[in-house]
Amino acid sequence: MSRQTDGSPCQHVIDLLRAHVTELDRRITQLSQLRQDVGRLLERAAGLDPGLCDASSVCQIIPTHAPPPDS
Repeated sequence: MSRQTDGSPCQHVIDLLRAHVTELDRRITQLSQLRQDVGRLLERAAGLDPGLCDASSVCQIIPTHAPPPDS
């Protein structure tokens, strides 16, 4: 980009910053959802009775066959 041919780079910088803000908002949303999910697992784990654990699994809240990760 050149001021002689393209003018001021301000709009380009604004566009880049908007794109970064949009991406940050998306990631914050994902992390907030993950935080809620982990919080629910924590509450569930804190209330479990270890005496009820199945010997064939590691823990009641850890699935034996984990679902594939979201893409």
